[in-house]
Amino acid sequence: MDKRRRVWNTAGLESFRGSPWGRPAPAADLTPCQPGEKTLVHELLIAAALLLVAEGIWPFLSPPSFRRALLAVARESDGRLHLTGLVSMVAGVGLLYLVN
Repeated sequence: MDKRRRVWNTAGLESFRGSPWGRPAPAADLTPCQPGEKTLVHELLIAAALLLVAEGIWPFLSPPSFRRALLAVARESDGRLHLTGLVSMVAGVGLLYLVN
């Protein structure tokens, strides 16, 4: 018996709640994924893990400069932070477009 944790294929779960007319929703395909098969959840977990590693490098290497940067960001206006967030999101979407 394979002792690795099983990842299940959840195609069809979007209609889990059923229809408004009282008919049951179609059964979800809960077959195990093949070993090594990449799922969306797996890819998102990898992305989150890499994000945590990347975000931890600066405070690990230089805590004083990281603290100064956080204090500088805390002093910025809301409008400036909104603009920075917008630019960051657009850059991320652009990078995703280029990679895919």
